[in-house]
Amino acid sequence: MEAMEPISIEEAFRQQMAMLGVTNFSWWSLLAALIFGIAGFYVLRGGWRVRRLHANAAKGAMATGIALMVYPMIITGPYSDWIIGFALTGLGYYLVNFARRKPSPPADGR
Repeated sequence: MEAMEPISIEEAFRQQMAMLGVTNFSWWSLLAALIFGIAGFYVLRGGWRVRRLHANAAKGAMATGIALMVYPMIITGPYSDWIIGFALTGLGYYLVNFARRKPSPPADGR
């Protein structure tokens, strides 16, 4: 019987991930999922809190928050994770702050 060559911890980890069906694993993708998942929860919570002030912006913010928490499970590749995450985070931030703004008075002074 032949002696097996020792393998590195990284190679053993890759083999275990391949057995689970995860072939495109990246630590940067995992970090992006963690960061944008937390940001998605914040945006979802912010949309829920302002739903009485501006219903449409609140619905958009809540949908954006859910998208931020879900998309890292669907998208593969660290670059696309970060680009889409920053875009969705900016959109969610805009929608929550748009809903928090007080409505401006009419221009004709009524």
